Amino acid sequence: PRRSARARRRPPPRARSSPRAVPGNANDVRRRFVPALLLRLRLPPPSCLRSASAAFSIFLHVAFQGCQHLTTLNLGGNQLGDARVCAVWALVHDSLPALTFLDMCENNITPMGLAGLDHVLAHPTLSLAHLDLDHNPLMSPGVTILSQFLRNAPNLTTLDLCAVGMDATGCTALAECLTTVHSLQALYLEENALTTVPN
Repeated sequence: PRRSARARRRPPPRARSSPRAVPGNANDVRRRFVPALLLRLRLPPPSCLRSASAAFSIFLHVAFQGCQHLTTLNLGGNQLGDARVCAVWALVHDSLPALTFLDMCENNITPMGLAGLDHVLAHPTLSLAHLDLDHNPLMSPGVTILSQFLRNAPNLTTLDLCAVGMDATGCTALAECLTTVHSLQALYLEENALTTVPN
């Protein structure tokens, strides 16, 4: 049977060695093992985070303290919402310089939730190459904003915009952007209404 597009794009699983005792204190253990364990992190439901961005931002920075070598982070399916998603962009910008793969699918991101992503994509010392934004209600306004960000994203090579509600307006903005953006190598646009012209 044909594998789904998302399944084909997943990075290959890493071989896991059997757990063993590691000498040193708890911080040494955390620095060695946390980056490998955070391949798919499930966060508390939004109802547990009452004060949105402030509390969530603190939670993120505490949870990821010492994870400067993390390269892959999957936060897909957490329904974070715009405020918490902006806290994720800030975390990547400030604390995850080695991150190359970020999955933010199914997090209820609207155009408002893209605030701060431009600083991540344009940062000269960050290496984010793969960004999944699929199944978020970005709509064409969000895709148009993202198209502007792509003009200054030299490290991004893969972008997933499947099922984001994009119509012909967003498709046109993206196409115009791609004429000058040469770093992007893979672009996924499944399940959008690319030929639908808005009234």
